[in-house]
Amino acid sequence: MLDELHKTQLVPFSDEDDYTPDCSYAVVDINKDGIPELLTYVDCGGDYLEVLYTLKNNKPVELSWYSIRACARFAADGTIYFRGSGGAGSSCIASLKLKPGASELTQLTIAVREVWGSEDDTVYYQASGEEKQSITEEEFWELCEKYTNPPNPMPLTFIPVEQ
Repeated sequence: MLDELHKTQLVPFSDEDDYTPDCSYAVVDINKDGIPELLTYVDCGGDYLEVLYTLKNNKPVELSWYSIRACARFAADGTIYFRGSGGAGSSCIASLKLKPGASELTQLTIAVREVWGSEDDTVYYQASGEEKQSITEEEFWELCEKYTNPPNPMPLTFIPVEQ
């Protein structure tokens, strides 16, 4: 998979370029296990990834996909901060890790906002493992801010794919 991508015509991309690519990719070892992960990006009006892949037995494995309503940010320690929305009635944030040699993500934490009818019937909770606890609206939005702007972000350099 990665060899095929490297065979395409590529142009270096930087913040100084006036051109915004429609499609780009980054190859980075997010969990430092010697196996590169492939992150694809498609310009959809925001700074969002499209798909995250790893290799298992030298074959690509899709770990997760993202969209304008389901985005991810990466911290330098390999933690993936996910933020998703099911519309006005629900939001979810989660932290995940790719364990060394794994072909699936492990969920570390999750926090959820669910609206049941009216805003007065909104429920907020956080879970870690099997333990689930109620949190305040303020705590939920503080977590959203952290997950949108994680501490010590992983530096990612995306390379555009010429079309």
